[in-house]
Amino acid sequence: MRQFLQSRVAHIAIIAIVCTCTCNLFAQTSQTIQTGTENFEAQHRSNTGSFLLSRNTVGTGFRSGFQTNFGNGTTFGEGGIQPVYYFKLPARPTGESVLSASFSVSEVVDTSSGGVTPTFNSDLYALGFDNTDPPAPTDTTAQSFFFLGADQTGAAGAGTGTTIQKLQDNFLVPADFIANTAPAGTSANHTTSAAGNTALAAYIQALYDNPNFTPDHDYLILRINPDVTSYSTTTGSTQRYTLSDNELGTTTYPNAADLIPVVDVTFTPEPSALAAIGLIGLGLLRRQRRRLPDESRSE
Repeated sequence: MRQFLQSRVAHIAIIAIVCTCTCNLFAQTSQTIQTGTENFEAQHRSNTGSFLLSRNTVGTGFRSGFQTNFGNGTTFGEGGIQPVYYFKLPARPTGESVLSASFSVSEVVDTSSGGVTPTFNSDLYALGFDNTDPPAPTDTTAQSFFFLGADQTGAAGAGTGTTIQKLQDNFLVPADFIANTAPAGTSANHTTSAAGNTALAAYIQALYDNPNFTPDHDYLILRINPDVTSYSTTTGSTQRYTLSDNELGTTTYPNAADLIPVVDVTFTPEPSALAAIGLIGLGLLRRQRRRLPDESRSE
């Protein structure tokens, strides 16, 4: 009987260990990644053809759209302005993969009294990764990242082994526009949709699987750009969505720290890790039974 009880205690202990390990494996890890100071506006001047990198030095946010000298063009092509954001992706926990991800940014008040509701939407794209820490974009970077139109998916991305992918169509729509007449400090958060979350999670997982990508060093690159190459100026030429970055002025936006764009990533154990724990537990139980094959009949 003593051997029988000892055997049952051993079995229970093994099961408890396996359950504890499995519960720990099922525990998900979530991380919030704020964008840094490397963000910029990719600009193309329709009056000169120049491509420019512009930073938010006055704390009023980034623009996605068009305005005078950055709009419809002929000689020098179509102009425009669009924000580019960088996110330093963390080291992935051992044995885990990306379960979910989301991107959040806030729209803020248009600084132009002549700004009117956009006649177009703006889409969210992933452009690849930057392997410089911290990134040091230039006007040439702005030119390579600039895009206007319906879809750029499949084009070569930044960073070896990547492609550009549209994560969410119509991330911003005309109803989202916050006019200059809105109270100072007005803002509205925008987070990726369920489909956008799925696309972003898959893209980030692909970066982690890319042997050319170095976690906790390289930066995911996102862009928000108009989905048209030219636009109607009947109601006005200044049409853009104004978005937060990490340098909004705290006088106008006392809650600026809460408006910083973020990427949220949740990691979960890979199925192979869970299977390994199950096999280990089964092996321990079989070993214990072989050691005491007749204990159930012991007196």
